[in-house]
Amino acid sequence: MPAVRRNRTAERELLARYRDSQPSRTDGVHMSDLVGCTRKAWLSANSGITLADDDEFTLIVMLGEGHHGLIGGKTDANKTQVINGISLTPDEIVSEEGLQVIVEYKTTRKSANKTIYDLGNYVDQVGGYCSLLGIKRARLHVFHLVGSYRPPTP
Repeated sequence: MPAVRRNRTAERELLARYRDSQPSRTDGVHMSDLVGCTRKAWLSANSGITLADDDEFTLIVMLGEGHHGLIGGKTDANKTQVINGISLTPDEIVSEEGLQVIVEYKTTRKSANKTIYDLGNYVDQVGGYCSLLGIKRARLHVFHLVGSYRPPTP
């Protein structure tokens, strides 16, 4: 009977290939850093130390990038704007009824039973984009990858 074995060399090579293929972050602090981890953003901006993402986080980012490729809003360094030292990369800016609208796509492993208040960092990021870009409308799409579970179910 065939056996399934973990191949750590292949894992490391895959993660290295993915990391090498990603565009470098722009100068300044990214909006997602401000709403996600302000301590990490402060450390990077004030000490020049950039903390490398661990393998688990990189895999989560890969999953999100894959979904973005399917639903829209794929990461593109050319979309980045820097305003007041803050890097902004909204997924899309579209025109609806003569108005500009920021469209942001998020994927999460959080339960769909969460409220918008449990997703505050997403709302804060979109709000930051709106504020700095002077756009008054936004649409946030949240894709709950694992459904609407309730503890103790994952």
